[in-house]
Amino acid sequence: MSTQERKRLRLVVPNNVKGKVLKTCIRCRQHKTRCDAWDTRPYGCTHCMKKNVACTLDIITKMPNRSNDVMNRLVAEVKSMKSCVNRLVEHKAQMVEGLMANGLLKGGVASAGASNGVSKPTPSIATLERCLESPLSTPGPLTPESPRGDGAYVLDSDAGRQPVSLTHEEVLECFRVYEAHFNKFLPIFPDHFFETVSVGALYARNSVLFWSIILTAYLNSSNAARYLMLAAHMKALVVQKCWFNTPRSVYTLSALLILTTWPLPANKGETMSENLSVKYLSLMNNLALQLGLHRTEFINEFSHKTEVDVSTEISLNNLIRERIYKFISINSSYWLVYSGLSHFSLHGLQQDYIINKANQELLKKKIETKEDKYINSLLKISLIQVKSNETLNYISTNKSHTYSNQSSEKAMSMYMFEKILNNFNKPSSPLLNNNLIKISIEFSKLQLYVYAFGKSDISLSDYRVYVQKALKTCYSLVNLCSQEFGSVHNFNSLPIHYKFVIELATMVMLRIHSSPLLSSVQEYKVLKQNFQVLYGLIVKNTDGDWSILNKKTLKIVDKYNQVFRENPKLILSDSGSFFLIHKMGKYQLTSLSYDLIWSIYVSVNGRNHENIDMRSSINWSRFGLNPDMPKDREVIDYLSRDCSIFSNF
Repeated sequence: MSTQERKRLRLVVPNNVKGKVLKTCIRCRQHKTRCDAWDTRPYGCTHCMKKNVACTLDIITKMPNRSNDVMNRLVAEVKSMKSCVNRLVEHKAQMVEGLMANGLLKGGVASAGASNGVSKPTPSIATLERCLESPLSTPGPLTPESPRGDGAYVLDSDAGRQPVSLTHEEVLECFRVYEAHFNKFLPIFPDHFFETVSVGALYARNSVLFWSIILTAYLNSSNAARYLMLAAHMKALVVQKCWFNTPRSVYTLSALLILTTWPLPANKGETMSENLSVKYLSLMNNLALQLGLHRTEFINEFSHKTEVDVSTEISLNNLIRERIYKFISINSSYWLVYSGLSHFSLHGLQQDYIINKANQELLKKKIETKEDKYINSLLKISLIQVKSNETLNYISTNKSHTYSNQSSEKAMSMYMFEKILNNFNKPSSPLLNNNLIKISIEFSKLQLYVYAFGKSDISLSDYRVYVQKALKTCYSLVNLCSQEFGSVHNFNSLPIHYKFVIELATMVMLRIHSSPLLSSVQEYKVLKQNFQVLYGLIVKNTDGDWSILNKKTLKIVDKYNQVFRENPKLILSDSGSFFLIHKMGKYQLTSLSYDLIWSIYVSVNGRNHENIDMRSSINWSRFGLNPDMPKDREVIDYLSRDCSIFSNF
């Protein structure tokens, strides 16, 4: 044995330890170097020999975590159980269909026996099982809305309602109606989509989009019965396809866009948090991000196992996906602002690649098609609406500012946004120059003036300026809407981008009519004439069933007008000030309708209605009126008598 081997330290192997003894020493593991201790035993490793240090094998006392393996096994078991449950449900559905086909359910056996006067016994289990025999080894998929053998398309998602059946010719007609009357408001599909689409193929690929198009087309019908029946089934179908299973298709996003542009009827007593359109918006935003629509150039990174192709052309695919993503932003902005919910969402403050690209294309006038310029113009206006809404809401709710500071900041912000919107109406504006975009611009301006109706540190003369601006905007909207929608058969066939406009302008004129803020009776006359034109669009060509879709608006207008006609003192003296919105100011754009509802509620439940002399019971000077002045006396006399907004002078 050499002298070097005699001096070499021996390998230390731990004994009687809890854990696992490794084949590498402690020093090599710490320095992350290759250890040959197992090969050089019973001596230490080469590295320890060079350093002349003791070589001790390392040990592991903590066992590796196998929780991930357990989780994966549990996930696999859950998926297997779900698959079994689905097969059981599908098999049960086939059993029921088999029983119905053989007349053993829904009076098939009982009615036959009753007709002969003889009560037949219940069939045996073997008889029942024979009628359920299927040539398939496994149950087929459950498709309750699939076309039947006679070529009809049947939708029966809601088990509590009668199924709706359409022939192939009726389906084709619905698609033609949608293309002619509705596609221009939501141009997300390529021009040749409706020319080349096969309704059968679209039905097989995505039934939600198929039935959404048909449902919307029935808004152009004079009879609401078929639409309301389809709408009930549509709600159940969306739950089946989008809630029970996560949709992974751009076509599903298109369907949800249609259902938020022409919203489904609201349920009785439905609150804003329960509104289906608001829920659909949340789902669409999440799905758009999951599918990668905001990153068109890198969509393959997001879209594994998804259907994101609409066309065989890559450039056209990107264009359609961009259009869908833009309209998701547009519809979200319109719904959240009009519902008074935009301050709960940061959607309007989020800028991404698609939105920034749209703004740049609009400013640099690089847009080739009219449809894309319309979409980008509407997107720009919707972002201005959200920004103004959130800015003014922040000013009014910021408790660190004094009352006077809030008023001055509010006035400056309103002037800034008003200036921006006025520039959009100039000939040099990059926005599309047509009536639809002009209506959207005027709608945005009207929103600003509604924000000014709330309480603030402002003089009566300045407040009247905002009232006059609001009326001027309403009259402009009346002219634009009459030109653009005069031939519309049904108010409910308008998309939310213009339906909300008419509803808000109607509420504004109704509220101003019940206030002494106009300087002459002639102004009230002009207001009533314009109101009746706009209100006529809401009730135009609608039977009793169609009015269900506008029930809230119609009820507010009718009851508020009745309250002011029967007891004007309640409206004129309730606030103690000249502000048009004084009770519900914190609800942003919806504050106006909430204030009208408050007056109706007080009239029905809270006040003693007495016939009081209006001249002596109201402080008219608060509104800048002097009963001794002839012109002011005319206004006082007009407001003191039965002055329905529907009556003629």
